[in-house]
Amino acid sequence: MRHSTALPKPPAGQPVPESHMWLTLRMLLPYLWNYRLRVLAADWGGGGEKGVSLTCPAILGLTPDGMIDVIYARKLPNPMDHIGEARECRRLFDRFRCHLFAHDYTGAGHIRETVMIQSGLPRERIMPMWYMGHLGSGMMRHIKATPQSPRAYYELDKTQSLQNTCYSIKLGGVRFFKYDHIDAQRPGLLHDFLALVEEKSPRAYGSDRHIVHKKPNQCDEDR
Repeated sequence: MRHSTALPKPPAGQPVPESHMWLTLRMLLPYLWNYRLRVLAADWGGGGEKGVSLTCPAILGLTPDGMIDVIYARKLPNPMDHIGEARECRRLFDRFRCHLFAHDYTGAGHIRETVMIQSGLPRERIMPMWYMGHLGSGMMRHIKATPQSPRAYYELDKTQSLQNTCYSIKLGGVRFFKYDHIDAQRPGLLHDFLALVEEKSPRAYGSDRHIVHKKPNQCDEDR
């Protein structure tokens, strides 16, 4: 993870005051427009029994040479405040001039999405994602809207997507702000990737099954 923190200066880590967002914007403004695509991604939290599942919005930029820079991220302190989290994501979307908003559509994700649409975010700029098990063909597929389910969305193979993300980090295709882990009480954001564990389960027929999950009592929102 330390090798992937190639971006200059980094305001990110534990929940941070809004002044850090402005510091990031001032630093990035000269070359923010050089990104071919800017995306706000959010993995919604749910609190959990030990309160380790928190919402983590992140801003990603696609460079002209195909690299992905994670230029800003933070954890929101109250995952039960659906309206407040939606408003914060809308504010991030506008301030970083994002092109798309991708989010975890399951659970209360549709509530946050509805709030953002009602606040004026165009529906066509939202990519609702639905984590699935093994899809069988490809990592992601588009599910069209139907009369019974009027919202179109994308099914995403969770294990494949996490594997691709981790390999991209190892190969230098994804870069981050400064490594922000300090200690157990101040773990930062990037350290959460180390909570992911891949297990191989043999099957009687066909290839072995690979499953990615998180270690107990640890957070993995940065996926």
